[in-house]
Amino acid sequence: MERANQVTLEQLLRIFKKSLLWMILVGVLLGCAAGAYGQFGIENQYTSKMTFRCDTSVMTTANVQMLEFYVTNTVMILDSQTVVERVVEKARITTADGGSAVNLMRNSTLIKGDVDSGIFTISVTCPDPSASYLMVRAYAELIPEVIVERGLLAVDFVDVPTEAPGAPSNSGRVVKYGLIGFVLGALIAFVVALVRFLFDVVIRSEEDLAEVTELPILGQIPLYSSVVETGEELLKK
Repeated sequence: MERANQVTLEQLLRIFKKSLLWMILVGVLLGCAAGAYGQFGIENQYTSKMTFRCDTSVMTTANVQMLEFYVTNTVMILDSQTVVERVVEKARITTADGGSAVNLMRNSTLIKGDVDSGIFTISVTCPDPSASYLMVRAYAELIPEVIVERGLLAVDFVDVPTEAPGAPSNSGRVVKYGLIGFVLGALIAFVVALVRFLFDVVIRSEEDLAEVTELPILGQIPLYSSVVETGEELLKK
């Protein structure tokens, strides 16, 4: 039977109902595997975040008109290799073998600036909560110096953390990965059932026969699993 171009919504619903148990089983298995990976295969990550903004009280009309330029320039300077090196040095952060952690911490740092409000955020995410906290604090101490050196706009600090984060920022990863695994598992089971249906050429029911012929069905011959010995037994059945 050629079914590839004849799948209807009713058939899809029937396939869904027949494969529902397998969808649940495969979804649960894959969800558990994905959740276990999220728990044991991914490190805890800790995020420290600070917020500051341009001091609008000292801004002239020309400054306001050039706010987008100042914000973009400030982000580029704070994210530069030179500034990150100073921040890491001030925070006294090193790698496990005592080497430089500049590249590691630069990749762990995200600096954003809003060109409309002049508000900046610096967030540091890494497996070591102390390192993320020390990086943010070092930025808070160095930013005034960098502003004077580079002639940037003065800033007001809105929110600077006072202690290292106590809980990982990716604590919900087990549930997240588990749900993703369950959905993927259920989808895989349904796709397999659909493919089997599309490539199944055996007529198994009256519905299958109706799909491949427009002729009316006049009757059915029952299939008996046991051997009928006499006509009398056949009549009894």
